[in-house]
Amino acid sequence: MNNKIILFLFIFLILINSFPVNAFDLTSTELEKSVCPSSTTLFNANVFGSGTFNVNVDGDAAKWTVFVPQGFGLNNQNKLVYVYVTPKFDTSPGFYSLNLIVTNTENNEVKKLNFKESIKTLQGLPEEQKKIILWAIVVVFGIIFIVFWIRFAKQSLNNIDLKQSIESIIPSNSFGNNLDQPNLGNEINNSINQNNNLKQDNIPK
Repeated sequence: MNNKIILFLFIFLILINSFPVNAFDLTSTELEKSVCPSSTTLFNANVFGSGTFNVNVDGDAAKWTVFVPQGFGLNNQNKLVYVYVTPKFDTSPGFYSLNLIVTNTENNEVKKLNFKESIKTLQGLPEEQKKIILWAIVVVFGIIFIVFWIRFAKQSLNNIDLKQSIESIIPSNSFGNNLDQPNLGNEINNSINQNNNLKQDNIPK
């Protein structure tokens, strides 16, 4: 009788070991992080066990989330799942939930990790940091304005016609009269020279 019981237990243990359980564990060392809008933060999740797994996410922050891989197989092994979260630039500050869902398709076992995303904005920064950021923005815009002004001034100077600039200051009539003055002086000198020649011709030799 005892031998039959021992034989039965032995067969039972063999049968149990012949059917894989396919259980798995889902863990993470960090479940909460802070991030600014338009910046990216990374969560890591570790899957350990055996089976064929699918990965998905849900929650408030799921719309900003990308994760890899989306599916994989394990045989008593580890696998890291990388979860990247990038809130939009206009996201309001606050806490946003993100659930990582891993499903073993061989026995439909489902496990979840709940991540929390804390969104920071400029409103939550200390006053000193606000001033530094605002002054940096002012300086950058000032430099850009000066550079464009210098380029515009150079281009304007290159396009200026010197003669048109002078005529715009001095009326055209006076400009023409001034130009004719040297010719009038030459005529007067020629007349004086002619008169001198005539006087010399009239002197008796």
